[in-house]
Amino acid sequence: MVDIHTHILPEMDDGASSLEESLEMCAAAAESGVKTIVATPHFYDVTAADAFLEKREARLALLKSGLMERGLSLEIRLGAEVAMRPELYTRRDELKRLSLGGTRYLLAEMPFSPIPMEDVFDYIELIFDQDLIPVIAHPERYAYFQENYDIPNLLLEKGAVLQVTAQSLLGAFGPQPMKLAQAMLRADAIDCLASDAHEAYGRRGADLLAIRELLFAQGIPESLLSRMMEETPGQIMADADISDRQIGYILPPKRFGR
Repeated sequence: MVDIHTHILPEMDDGASSLEESLEMCAAAAESGVKTIVATPHFYDVTAADAFLEKREARLALLKSGLMERGLSLEIRLGAEVAMRPELYTRRDELKRLSLGGTRYLLAEMPFSPIPMEDVFDYIELIFDQDLIPVIAHPERYAYFQENYDIPNLLLEKGAVLQVTAQSLLGAFGPQPMKLAQAMLRADAIDCLASDAHEAYGRRGADLLAIRELLFAQGIPESLLSRMMEETPGQIMADADISDRQIGYILPPKRFGR
């Protein structure tokens, strides 16, 4: 599997709080069958990009040294979970330095506080204008997406990629994120499932195999799980086009089946 959204770098953000915890997370991921993991620490301050990138490199070097000492085999790529803020408009040239593994794909986190739908699409266009493709982090968790399914539908129409946190499908983040995630699943509108790991195990754990097995037990076909957890994230990290598929319209549960 390829996990494109994690917070595994030690003492970088609200994820791994130490090298030991970071190594535990990497071990959990590797034991789950994750072959490639992308470290995507939160990025908020566009005026401090140089400092962020320097710290990210140092934390990666520390982690790689620890992995070598423990004999753990895991490919780690670098990226960032880039918070969409107005300041980006004046420093838009920084975005390419924050992409997933140097590819044309950028992991974008929308504000959790509600913003107008027009602002969402302005941020998307900002990313496209830099010859990058937006990968929307956990769209199912934004309340204003949950209240207006037109937003994720229009994002797909515009060519954005939607990355759902795997645990959302199991209700780990509450009923509303689960409803939207499941509606997206019914429409085959989920491009990627990722862990958004902040810990080794638990609600925000790095052990994707356990989550995958639970999803399979709930009736999600193995072929679909493979596409969302292997094929599509693998294409992203190879800087390749995502395979075409027939995507339906995401419908709220009360309208499903009409």
